[in-house]
Amino acid sequence: MNTEREKKHIVDILFVLALFLVFTLSTLTLVLFGANIYQNTVNDMEDNYNARTVCSYILGKFRSNDSCGDTNIGSIDGKPSLILNQEINDTSYSTYIYEYDGYLRELFVSDNVTLGSDVLNAGNKLCPVEDFEVNDCGGELNPIKITVKLPDGDRDSIYLSSRAK
Repeated sequence: MNTEREKKHIVDILFVLALFLVFTLSTLTLVLFGANIYQNTVNDMEDNYNARTVCSYILGKFRSNDSCGDTNIGSIDGKPSLILNQEINDTSYSTYIYEYDGYLRELFVSDNVTLGSDVLNAGNKLCPVEDFEVNDCGGELNPIKITVKLPDGDRDSIYLSSRAK
């Protein structure tokens, strides 16, 4: 009789241990799935934030310069650039927005200054981008199309049209 009691007791312990193991594995699996979903959500939010930030920055710079009405498409040392011209205290300045070395950059210089050989590196790094294209769409409103390729491979485009002209 004593052996039957021990067998039941061992079976009870094994059942509890098996139940605990199943519970532990289920909890661990749930935590791992939740962490993976959270990481994917954070990455997607960061990508969306970067895309909105780049386009919003360019749009804000364009609109703040729109009262002058002097926005051009050009290049700086061979790189396509959005050029915003303005006059401050009878001195002409240009702001160049371009991509170099994996970053969107901005360079603010007086038109009286001669640009050196390392001019592309002189611009302030704004945010990481892979490519930056500026195109004149022509037409009545003379819109400018700016396309930015982000590090994740997504491309975002905005159209700018001067209200001052």
